[in-house]
Amino acid sequence: DEVRKCMSICEIHDFGWKDLYYPTPRRFRAQLSGAIYLARFREAKVGFYEEVITDDSRTQALEAWEEATQEHQKLTEQLEEKSQRAERMYSEIDEIENECRELETEIASSNRSQKAVREENSALQKKFKEMAEELSNINFELQEAEAEHDRLLAKIVSSPDRRKRELLDTNASLDFERKEVKALEEKVKESRSSIVHVNQALKNFADAEQMVKEGLEASEKENMARAQLDETLAKKKLVEKKVGSVTSEKDEISATLKRLEEKLHRMRKQAKLKMTAAKESLEEAKQELREVERDHLEGLARIEAGEAEVKAIEARIEAERQKTNVEIQEMIAQYREVEESVLEENTELLNQLGVATED
Repeated sequence: DEVRKCMSICEIHDFGWKDLYYPTPRRFRAQLSGAIYLARFREAKVGFYEEVITDDSRTQALEAWEEATQEHQKLTEQLEEKSQRAERMYSEIDEIENECRELETEIASSNRSQKAVREENSALQKKFKEMAEELSNINFELQEAEAEHDRLLAKIVSSPDRRKRELLDTNASLDFERKEVKALEEKVKESRSSIVHVNQALKNFADAEQMVKEGLEASEKENMARAQLDETLAKKKLVEKKVGSVTSEKDEISATLKRLEEKLHRMRKQAKLKMTAAKESLEEAKQELREVERDHLEGLARIEAGEAEVKAIEARIEAERQKTNVEIQEMIAQYREVEESVLEENTELLNQLGVATED
């Protein structure tokens, strides 16, 4: 097998056992020429190949290629790891964006609630103003009623009992005067001077009747004033009750408004804190993503540089191989030319030997 491989290298592909046991001169010369040519070729190229094999640049290139391959594998692993990390960061960014959207929705809802609270507050303030105006009107009416009450009290006598006693006294005096009138009528004929007393008694009687009428009118006015006073007091109590209700409702509205404002302040503060935290997380994620992308680009650059260096080494090796193949083909051609010339010389020599033998 080794001899067959050697002959195959010498471009003799039909070498077999027959050539070993029953060699022919022609085939033996061809095989010998091929072996000689291979030996010459080896002697001519062995130094070059040893130089190539032991060349530091080639060794360094191979080492660089291996190092670049390892670096490529390492960078590929780092790229995969950073890609997974970037995917996780993208997921976190998506979660942060979702939280931001939820916060925006919550803020929008809070703004709508705040708007509703402001509208309700405006309505309550309007209602409070109306109630305040109504209370002011009621207070004005109450003041008018109190003034009317004071005015009526000024017209009322200081004491009804005293007025009754005066009426009784007046009635008693009226009875007495009537008795005197009767007595005077009986004595009218007796004395003309009694006429004056009678006239005076009549006048007193008229005055008494007038006083009785005035007393009755005053009593009626007093009853009317008392009725108006009772009505005014009842109206005053109703107004005071309504004022208390309005005041309590105002206090309740103020407390509700204060609670809503505190809740809105807390919601705004929490939303602001959440937005700040979300922005900080987003900035950190973006910074890490930029670092990952930068590392990724640097890794790709190193990979491309390694691949370019490997391709350059492979190109050099391929160029050397092609150059060697060309040189081998040229040597084979030269060998064939030499072989043909040797065969021709051998033929001429044999011919000359044949001619000499015949002589």
